Amino acid sequence: EYGGRSGLWMGGCASSNESGSCISVNSGADQALRDLVPRAVERPLGPADGKSDGALTRGIRSKTFYVAKGMSFEDLFKFKRMQEYFQDVEDWKHVLTDWLGAENLSVNTRDGRKLDALWLETPPAANHAAVALFHANCAIAIDMALWGAWYRQRGMSVLMITMGGYAGSQGETTELSTYFDADAAVHFLMHRGIPFNRMLVHGLSIGGALAANVAAQHPGISATLDQTFVNALEVATSTTALISKHVPQMAINSVVDTCFPKNQSDPRLPGVVTDAYNTESKVDRITGYYFVIWAENDHMMPSSFAERLFHAHYKPLIEKCAEADLSDPEWTQDRIRRCCVVLELAAAQGKDMAELHAELRAKAKAWCASDEAMGQAIEDLALKRSCRIPTGEHGSFFGDDDICSMNYEAHLRELGFVRDLFVGH
Repeated sequence: EYGGRSGLWMGGCASSNESGSCISVNSGADQALRDLVPRAVERPLGPADGKSDGALTRGIRSKTFYVAKGMSFEDLFKFKRMQEYFQDVEDWKHVLTDWLGAENLSVNTRDGRKLDALWLETPPAANHAAVALFHANCAIAIDMALWGAWYRQRGMSVLMITMGGYAGSQGETTELSTYFDADAAVHFLMHRGIPFNRMLVHGLSIGGALAANVAAQHPGISATLDQTFVNALEVATSTTALISKHVPQMAINSVVDTCFPKNQSDPRLPGVVTDAYNTESKVDRITGYYFVIWAENDHMMPSSFAERLFHAHYKPLIEKCAEADLSDPEWTQDRIRRCCVVLELAAAQGKDMAELHAELRAKAKAWCASDEAMGQAIEDLALKRSCRIPTGEHGSFFGDDDICSMNYEAHLRELGFVRDLFVGH
């Protein structure tokens, strides 16, 4: 199983406090925040979601895509049964925003819309790594509070946006519009002085599709895909089975084709074309670092999705490293050094690019020598570049599991994104 072969993390402690003890996400300030929010941010909608589609389309969408589109903060408060945690909508927003120490602001998209967002700056932002968080289907920016707090505690600035058409954000919700949304988040961080090589995009569920797309468009941006699907058709097929096992595949295909027309583009977002969220086909174009998180009891995203998303990035990466050419402008010094980190080659001080390049090619060629060698290499990589949330359901927070949290933090520390523990809010 990816990220869980032995069930143990072969590394040291995660963040430590002044006494040197490990800081668990289930203690202290993290636990106080943990107690304020539901166990998982996703909850399935009922069969009626206020849309005028046919019953089949409505049923599939209500379990899979844009399920909170058009819902107000009040609608979401009632639907998510937030009255179990907060007095009212304002209490919900105020308590979590205050706890995070977040600034509520708007992020502008290239197509002229404003997105509701929360900004948690580790000042000065230009001196630290930063992450853009993209929420799941039945969620908005504030639902990513736990994820945001986890990153902020580790010294990173955090931007959490709400997709267009969702509560507080302008516009419709389409595949293309969500790519505009992700692009806007990246440009917000750019304007705060954060370079691509210190920028991370982290997407939960459908948010992972946004993260993969925007990272593939911008060389050097790193991506974390958290409980994400491989493409719209396969997750629709998977979730339709939860509604009824008697829906013909032809009907599911028709719904997906209607909801997600392919080959749509907009000159304001150059290079981006819709593909029905075919995330699996584009993760090989991500040149930054890459991590996959999956939940053991995910009823929507089978573990095979995580395995395929992992394999679809790392196998081509190894093959490209075996053929790396210093004369190719795509093989920048930053890219060679990133690949050396992934392939666990020491990029020691004093080594020139030619020496690193030769070592990189040699190790990658050894891994490409046979299917067995490649399979073992990817399995070994998965122990460090992926993690499993034991007993987690869809929408679960990875920080609820100490091993997953430590494994992921070790990944970020290796990249230089996480440094000394950031104390306070």
